[in-house]
Amino acid sequence: MKALQIAVVVALVLNAGNAALLLATAQSPQQDAAGRGMANGFAGMTITAIVVAGALLALGYWLDASWPAILALIIALLPLLFTVLPVLL
Repeated sequence: MKALQIAVVVALVLNAGNAALLLATAQSPQQDAAGRGMANGFAGMTITAIVVAGALLALGYWLDASWPAILALIIALLPLLFTVLPVLL
């Protein structure tokens, strides 16, 4: 259970860094309108995932159950799947 919670926190930290980079990209003057729109959309998705996964992690602490932490990990990994995985491939 503790390792699962640590994995969620690590994924949330990665998401926070990813959201910061996406917001910086959206403010960059070198980006065209499509690039700014995509960066804003992915940043919104990432920030929403951070909030939802954080709430589920807190629920897992409160209930002392593992199922909210599992859902939080899945939700925290989804934005990374769409933003980081294409770069790695």
